[in-house]
Amino acid sequence: MPRGLVLCALTLFCAGLTLLLPLNSGQEQVLAQNNARANPLTLVEEDGRKVLKLAGKLEVDTAWLLQPFADANAVQVMYHPAQVRGRVTLQSPEGGKTYDASGIEALLGDALETFSLALCEVSTGRFIIVQATEAITYSPAVSPDGLKKLPDQRWATLCYPLKSGEWSDYRHRIPKNRTSSAPAFGGIASMLLFCDRVDRLRAVVTLLDEVAAQLATREIRVYETPPGVDAGSAGRALSGLVGADQEFPPPITSPLAGTRAIVVRALPEQHAMVEQTLGKLAQKAPVPDPEMVMEVRRYPLPAGSDAPAIAVSLASMFPSKGLEGPSFCTVPGTTALLARARPPLHKEIAKAIELMK
Repeated sequence: MPRGLVLCALTLFCAGLTLLLPLNSGQEQVLAQNNARANPLTLVEEDGRKVLKLAGKLEVDTAWLLQPFADANAVQVMYHPAQVRGRVTLQSPEGGKTYDASGIEALLGDALETFSLALCEVSTGRFIIVQATEAITYSPAVSPDGLKKLPDQRWATLCYPLKSGEWSDYRHRIPKNRTSSAPAFGGIASMLLFCDRVDRLRAVVTLLDEVAAQLATREIRVYETPPGVDAGSAGRALSGLVGADQEFPPPITSPLAGTRAIVVRALPEQHAMVEQTLGKLAQKAPVPDPEMVMEVRRYPLPAGSDAPAIAVSLASMFPSKGLEGPSFCTVPGTTALLARARPPLHKEIAKAIELMK
């Protein structure tokens, strides 16, 4: 092998990696002579730039795209030969198509995508090809504005600042719009991290902006549940029903202990659903029967009465049936009794106490 070719493909035996560098004109001539049959992808000079001309259908090794990419963009590429070994078919117009530096990078990025590989720029002019699942380790971290400056086929880690809400509020919109085979999604403090190809990240930014705009319109309102409807149960039902719409972040409901009130934080569209749901519950809610509501009443006893004994006697006469049954207790320091029962039963308890006097 001519000495100059050492600069073309430098194998790092210790790690099994290959470092690909741009060729100079002399090296290109030698490489063309040696690999003319093996690799048909050769660059030509056109208007002072290196371009790739293709026509019709061509089946190539993915690795064949690496040298044209390195030469046209004057960059170096680090990759593992065992990973970049698949074949792809390139279908160009029959009349021919010219690919400039960015077009060649697009071809390479799309070919790598076929085998779940990622093209990452670790620093200016230095690229590495890794499994898509490892891209978050090597891809540059960029803001939404920085994303606009990168080619579609490169991989990057989007750092999206949370303008409102928590990072979990955004998660509902990501999975169904996810197309990559290597998801990398998470949140830290007030930042959302998402690793993917740049073209897909741009679509993700649009979705995240929509969610941020929605979250900014959330309002806190207090609702009262209909009589007979438990506020805690109603709150859980509202979270499930209203939060089932994946187009919106789930609402936050919190019942106020000891009341029929529910505090709801949600979007205006969701508040409309809450009002509609509570209205339906009011129509269906059972009207409590006054005769079936448990009441606590005080029964005074004559002086000298044995209140504890009378309470025991009443408990044996009117046995309890769990929480729905009557119960009795004495009032400390007095000769009075407290009885908890439904109104119809209180009439019988009063008669029994009168007979015990």
